[in-house]
Amino acid sequence: MEEVKKIIDLRKSADFSKCISVAREYFEQQFNHQILNLLNMFPVDAKDKDGQPFWSGPKRAPSEQVFDAADPLHLHFVKAAANLIAYTIGVS
Repeated sequence: MEEVKKIIDLRKSADFSKCISVAREYFEQQFNHQILNLLNMFPVDAKDKDGQPFWSGPKRAPSEQVFDAADPLHLHFVKAAANLIAYTIGVS
């Protein structure tokens, strides 16, 4: 519901710079905060109920990403997300 409210509020007073800001926050949420939360629950050295390493086989421990404006992949993500948000709410 919070995300829907955020989009509705954004639509009321939207310009493209606000779309970029929302996209940048989304990057932080998806690639930093959620990964840190996951690693807090299951640290890199965590064991499963059988005593085996939790992060093993196809399940590898993720690493959080700190936004880097010099990284073209980070910039591409934010630009693409901002464009999608702008298109969705009718900002041209």
